[in-house]
Amino acid sequence: MIDKIMPTLREAARIRIEAKSQEIQHLLTLCEREGVEVIDCRADDTLASGDFRIFWATGKACREAGTLVQEILKIFSLDKVLPAVSAE
Repeated sequence: MIDKIMPTLREAARIRIEAKSQEIQHLLTLCEREGVEVIDCRADDTLASGDFRIFWATGKACREAGTLVQEILKIFSLDKVLPAVSAE
């Protein structure tokens, strides 16, 4: 995902990164290598390992696997409560 958004980040004057405290340095290094000059790093240890949020003036990119897992579990639990719909 980082590789796909790097062209956009190169053009951003300022970005904000939110990630687990032990993973911020890796993301910071990638952004600096790509020429991003102003980077605001914020630790968010509520994020799952490997998840992050990157914000810039015209958009954002997030990887939040924990949120996706919760949505999937919610769908499966609804399947147990709701009767199956017949295709007849």
